[in-house]
Amino acid sequence: MIINVIQQDIDSGVKGSPSKCAIAQALKRMLNDIYLEVNVFHTSLHLNGKKYRMPQKGTDFVFLFDTPGDKSSKPVEIEIYESENDISEFELILT
Repeated sequence: MIINVIQQDIDSGVKGSPSKCAIAQALKRMLNDIYLEVNVFHTSLHLNGKKYRMPQKGTDFVFLFDTPGDKSSKPVEIEIYESENDISEFELILT
């Protein structure tokens, strides 16, 4: 899946919020604002119960976007891939 983050998503995104960040805003816009459960983390994205791997380009974008006071985030295209691990296994690996 390709996520196109545009300036509008960056402007309306909330820093530090996995469900309201610029990438989450882009997904909600691209999927026609239907109810979505979206959580974006530095290494993964969870969308309606499915987990996707976040490529380095996405990780870099999230780190920059979440930096307090930083306003240099630019529109970006991020390709994500569904992960084979379920969410609970992945979260156990990180802890």
